[in-house]
Amino acid sequence: MIFQDNHLVPTGQLGRDLDTPSNIWRNNFGLQKATVCFGTDVELSDPAFLELPRVECPHLRPQTAGSLRGARCGLQMAASYRNEDGPKALRRDALDGGMAVVDPESIHFWSAIVAPAGRRLPILPLIVALYHDSDITAGRDQIDSSDFRRDFSFSQGEYEAYFDGDPSNPVNHQLIARFPQLRLSWAVTPNPAPSPPRAAGPSRAAGPSSGRGRVSRGQRTLLDPDQLPELATRTTPPAGNHWWSAEQAVETYLRDNGWRVINRTSQLVGFDLEIMRPGSGTRYFVEVKSSVGPCSPVLTRTEFQSAQRHGRRYVLAIVENYKPTADASILWVTDPARLPLVPRTVEQYPIPRSMWLQAAGTDLHD
Repeated sequence: MIFQDNHLVPTGQLGRDLDTPSNIWRNNFGLQKATVCFGTDVELSDPAFLELPRVECPHLRPQTAGSLRGARCGLQMAASYRNEDGPKALRRDALDGGMAVVDPESIHFWSAIVAPAGRRLPILPLIVALYHDSDITAGRDQIDSSDFRRDFSFSQGEYEAYFDGDPSNPVNHQLIARFPQLRLSWAVTPNPAPSPPRAAGPSRAAGPSSGRGRVSRGQRTLLDPDQLPELATRTTPPAGNHWWSAEQAVETYLRDNGWRVINRTSQLVGFDLEIMRPGSGTRYFVEVKSSVGPCSPVLTRTEFQSAQRHGRRYVLAIVENYKPTADASILWVTDPARLPLVPRTVEQYPIPRSMWLQAAGTDLHD
């Protein structure tokens, strides 16, 4: 629709032939467009239930036998179908309305939705539509498929199943021919996403354990006194404690590895933790950012100014895929203010995952 100049009016606005405000998003995230399903977690984990046509669903309460038109779901009777039998892409909780993506890692399931009959999405117009004049670009003047994969957390297998990067694809080819001044460089087979940066060599300090991998509470790892822990270190919730925050996880890890920690969160000074090694006068300033999935952190104005002021002594501790009852894996980004960040109008500085992952370091030097 975007490239055919067939734009729909945003939700809540009048336009074209509408007499009342558009309700596009209400339609797509309600039962009318058959995108959501009120089934249980167990049902939506069953491939047979996922592939079952909605007209055959055991929860269906039809007006007319064999038809979805006007039918309702027995788990949530408030809404009714139009006459569309869409895929069960989103689970919607029948009680609180909460939304969850159904089986996001199943390439087999999602291929039928994203690339039906093998018709994969042309990647060039998709990247243009998502990034052009958008905050997600974050100041970058070049975007490639690797950036796209990391920003939206697609694996290489998912990318190849859903998206078509071949320049001979008619839609890709049309845009390449229309804008020759862009001098686009293409490869039929995308290069795999680069691995996260790792330490160039072993730590200068010797010790019984490496500091990489699972780190239990109370375990001590001998680290370089002028460095933060290595990349992707892990820390475990305290025994008997059924909940902890990502900030607590980072603070616990630092204390257990010999750092003196002052928690500054409540003081709103632009960072969460002030840390130093005993006997050292060098202070570092740690801001914790976390997400239940892949993380694209946003710095407030105060945090960004603090990062500018402290330079390499300002560190982001990023906890992705965070669960309050599970081990936390920590990635460290030194001096995030050096990245080419672009502020939003609310004075926040978004850091796309593809940007910070390439800049993530394993340690902190004076």
